[in-house]
Amino acid sequence: MFDWFLSGPVDKVKEAFAALCPEHRELVARRFMMAQERGDNRLTRNRIEALNEISKQDFEDGKGAFTPILKAINEAAL
Repeated sequence: MFDWFLSGPVDKVKEAFAALCPEHRELVARRFMMAQERGDNRLTRNRIEALNEISKQDFEDGKGAFTPILKAINEAAL
């Protein structure tokens, strides 16, 4: 199921991710971190930004669970 979050249509993935409890959203975020470490090409900026926006509600600092991936994407683009 976690792989579907990496490859499913972004609008459907966003919907499913938003419906998860915070603990399960964290599990999905960890799966994405593992995929990023492996260089998985399914990690698009669009997908990461969409899920990060949803995950911001789970963090007091408002950064979101996918912020480290976004930082890595930005650094790679330089």
